[in-house]
Amino acid sequence: VTDDSVINHTGPNAINAPIVGAGATTILTGLLSLESAPENVLSTLAGSTSPPEVWLSFTSSITGVVNLTSPIGFDGSWSIEVELNPLETKTNLSATLGFSGWQDLSEPSITPVQFHLLPSIKSILLDVRDAPTLTATLEGPLANGSIILIDDNIWLNGSAVTSGASPVGMTGNLSFSMRSNGSGTGWVEIFNQTVNGTFSVQHFVTAADAQIAAGEIELQVRFFPIASKQLMTQTCQRECRTSCAVGFNSVHSPFLNCATRMLWFWSR
Repeated sequence: VTDDSVINHTGPNAINAPIVGAGATTILTGLLSLESAPENVLSTLAGSTSPPEVWLSFTSSITGVVNLTSPIGFDGSWSIEVELNPLETKTNLSATLGFSGWQDLSEPSITPVQFHLLPSIKSILLDVRDAPTLTATLEGPLANGSIILIDDNIWLNGSAVTSGASPVGMTGNLSFSMRSNGSGTGWVEIFNQTVNGTFSVQHFVTAADAQIAAGEIELQVRFFPIASKQLMTQTCQRECRTSCAVGFNSVHSPFLNCATRMLWFWSR
C-alpha cells in the first residue's frame, strides 16, 4: 500500500511566503501528512532510528545554494532554522520544501515497492527583510542602578536599528517585562510603547504594574518592528544571532524578542 505525502508550511506568516530576517535565524515550521485517511499515522516513522526528513532548498545571495533538513516529529511536525547573513539581498527568494519519500523495510521476506510514502515538493517564497538589532540599558532610581523600587522611576535607553552594513533606525513597539528569577512563570509586562530608532523611556513603576515578589528578578526587553506587521505573532518563531545588551550582560536572544536573564533586585 502506498500513499501520497503532503507538505504544509504553518509558520511564521505569511503562509508559503514567510518573512525571514537578514542577520537573524528564522524557524520555519510545518506539517507532513498523508493524503488519505488516516492522516496521522506518522508516529511510528518519527520513532524510528532514522526518521524521515523534510528539506528546504534555496539560493542565498551571499552563501550560494543552501540545503537544510528537519526530521519529522511524532505528529508529522517539522521545523527548519534558516540563518541569513545581515547582507543578504532584501527580496523574495524562491525556495522549495521537499520530502524524499519513505520505504518500509520491516518485512525482509517481501520485495518492497520503491516508496510506501511518496515524495512531494512545495514551492514557497522567503520574504527577506532587515532584522532588528536591539541594544538597551536599564537603571533604577538609586546610586546602585541595579535596584528597582516600587512607586519610583526606571530609565530604559537604547536603540533599535536594522542589521547590516548601514544600520538605520526602526519604528516599532518596545516592551519591557519582568518575572521572579528562576520562576519560569509568565512575563509581567511593565510597559509597551512605540519608539523610533534611538529611544529614552522613563517609566514610573507602580504596584499595579508589577505583581512580583521582592528579590532577584529577570528582565526582558522586546522590540516588534511595525513594518513587519507580525508584531507579537513572531516573537517565538525567530531567533536573533546578534546580541541584545541590557544593563551589565548580553545574550543571544530570540528575533524580535531581545531578552536578558540578568539578575536585578526588586524592592517593595
